[in-house]
Amino acid sequence: MSSMLMYIFYSIKMILLSDMLIIKFSWIQFISMNTLLFSVFMVFSLGNMFFIWIMIEINLISFLMMMYTGKNISINSMIKYFLIQTIGSLFFLFFSLMHSNILMLEINKIMVVMIMMFKLGIFPFSFWLNDFIEGLEWNNFFIFNIFQKIIPLWIIYKLDFFYMDLFIFMNSIYMMIMMYNQVSIRKLFMYSSYVNMSWIFIFSFQNEWLWMIYYMIYIMMMYMLVELMNLYKMNSIYQLKFLNFKMKMYFMLLMFLMGGLPPFMFMFSKMMSILLFNESFSFIILMIVIMFNMYVYMNLSVYTMMHYNVLFKINMIKLMKMILFFVGIMLFLM
Repeated sequence: MSSMLMYIFYSIKMILLSDMLIIKFSWIQFISMNTLLFSVFMVFSLGNMFFIWIMIEINLISFLMMMYTGKNISINSMIKYFLIQTIGSLFFLFFSLMHSNILMLEINKIMVVMIMMFKLGIFPFSFWLNDFIEGLEWNNFFIFNIFQKIIPLWIIYKLDFFYMDLFIFMNSIYMMIMMYNQVSIRKLFMYSSYVNMSWIFIFSFQNEWLWMIYYMIYIMMMYMLVELMNLYKMNSIYQLKFLNFKMKMYFMLLMFLMGGLPPFMFMFSKMMSILLFNESFSFIILMIVIMFNMYVYMNLSVYTMMHYNVLFKINMIKLMKMILFFVGIMLFLM
């Protein structure tokens, strides 16, 4: 497992390094990125909570250094992120080092999970995400969605919290609702990343290799999406209609990939996860999440083509309805 993780982080590091060399080389960013990756990877080999806390702090400082652009909006986001993460880290240190008896151990375990959820921004602790995400550059948006969630997720996974499934489903439903009629592209893809994070959680409890494969696919898709958004300086979905036809088709393909439409890989991994679930309630929730995700992404794809001829638009809408219909039948027959 550790060798697979090392390969994943090495691949991502090469991608980010090449991106920095092409766009703008900065020694501060170079050092910060390496330190950030080091802190994330070190957590997997540490068993002591105090040393894990040190890695969390190194990770925070590294990301803050990468966030700084000199703009007021980025400084505001930096301050908010610093305050939230610092408060979470202080409580994490306090509860993780307390272990007077068995009862206190269980209480501390619950508190540490809640603190990690607070640091991640998982529902019901997602109040700080909206303002924070708007102040991120697209490159930092990618880093936040890919790397900054790994340490808290790993801690929650290792603690094996019994009721985590409930929080995962609640988080998926909440983020799914927030995606509906969202205008800001950053917020839309942030909510989408939290839905995908829920899937990663589900896979991690079922199969080690399954979540790694899903995670690698998600990284590649998110990287392609962020590169496109960064290239055209996209902030709102209304700007999508100004893309040329080739870029619109590329964006539509990415939306199909992100939405998990068949025959793309995301769909098969999600189907595999659903088949591994024995509980009927969990099965229904997962089906609803899949269908709604498809609807949001396909709706976004159709919007990008709105100014093209009516026949093309009608055919696209018909195609989307047919895909949703057949996927729905397939899910209910499983």
